[in-house]
Amino acid sequence: MKKLFILVLLGFTTYLHGQEVFSPPVLLKAANQIIDHSSHTAMSIYDINNDGLQDLIVGEFGDVPLEGMKEDPVYGRYVQGRCHIYLNQGSNENPEYGEDHLLLAGGEPAFVPITCCIGFTPRFIDLDGDGIDDIISGSYPGEIYFFKGEGPGIFSKSEILMDADGDNLNAAHSSVAEPIDFDNDGDIDLLISSRMDGTFISINEGSNSNPKFTKGQLIPLPKYDHIYAPLKEPRKSNVSHVHPIDWNGDGLFDLVCGTEQGHLVWYKNSGTKKKAEFLKAETLFTSRSGWDNLEGGPVIPLGGRCKVFAYDYNLDGKLDLLVGDFYSSTKVARELRPEEEMEWDMAKKKNRNLLLKLKEMYPDVKQFRNVAFFNKFEGLSKKEIRKIKKINAEIDEANKVTAKFQKLQEHFGHGYVLDNPV
Repeated sequence: MKKLFILVLLGFTTYLHGQEVFSPPVLLKAANQIIDHSSHTAMSIYDINNDGLQDLIVGEFGDVPLEGMKEDPVYGRYVQGRCHIYLNQGSNENPEYGEDHLLLAGGEPAFVPITCCIGFTPRFIDLDGDGIDDIISGSYPGEIYFFKGEGPGIFSKSEILMDADGDNLNAAHSSVAEPIDFDNDGDIDLLISSRMDGTFISINEGSNSNPKFTKGQLIPLPKYDHIYAPLKEPRKSNVSHVHPIDWNGDGLFDLVCGTEQGHLVWYKNSGTKKKAEFLKAETLFTSRSGWDNLEGGPVIPLGGRCKVFAYDYNLDGKLDLLVGDFYSSTKVARELRPEEEMEWDMAKKKNRNLLLKLKEMYPDVKQFRNVAFFNKFEGLSKKEIRKIKKINAEIDEANKVTAKFQKLQEHFGHGYVLDNPV
């Protein structure tokens, strides 16, 4: 089992020459207990019971099997990605959260189908114009799920949003949907993020009471520069999640983003209210965690696949960031003997060198992933395929060596919430 942290980074203290300064994060608690969930967490701040206090809403990967859905060919069985409610029993300036309650829809736990890489990502918006807020969330297959609001904290069972052509609205797998009036025409559009395929916009060609969404159109968002740690090489990648917010206070929405590697970046909107244009990504926060940690050790933000939510958490006039992530940790069953350490190290080096060899042969990231991990060889010659399969067989042998030592490490699953107070 993977150990996965919910991380919430809050409290940027100043904006100075494009650089935000964050206070150190601390673990958030509810009912005097550290908030802890399964994985791939995502947050919203929303007054769900209409008592004037802003509550904490936390989506997660989940661990309840989803029956009746065909297994994914790569990642296997689906689970119910669920959502948790923590009612604010303090104040809006100094929130204190109560016991964990599951978000219900139609009297049963609300969920979206998940099998990898993402969780329930709750966003609240009145999508049908009846004056009552609804919930939307992306999913692993990519469809956008809609939970109609029936009153404070009351929601109907999910429906899949359709596009204007009557098809399921699905821009890409591992989707996150953010409501935003993208073209400033007075109705709600959907900004859709994905892990691998980029960011899409689905324009509402209907109205706020009768939305008609176009199929997702790819936004030409500049890729961000980073170092891919496993291969120690510079790369340009898509962000995992984009969150629209006016980050610098100029009246235009920008994009605050989480990445696969655990970094936080933002794209300044240099366009107009009618037509957004985004500059190169600037770094807000750089992850130094490496995605994992020893069980029982300190929580070191951030992990990967970050989900972000910008909000003035302590009402001091400055935007803070809540951040959910994927994080794993291990507990060593016994220490390795020196000869085992050497064998394991050699196997890991062999694995890395073989992956680098494949990367040199196929520098395109998507094609590299296909040949290295998914046995997809479209467009390749028989000679190339034989060579790739030989390399992959060597990788498998190296993995068998590392696997026997990894069995001595027990894996734990967690999801925490971190706060960066000002």
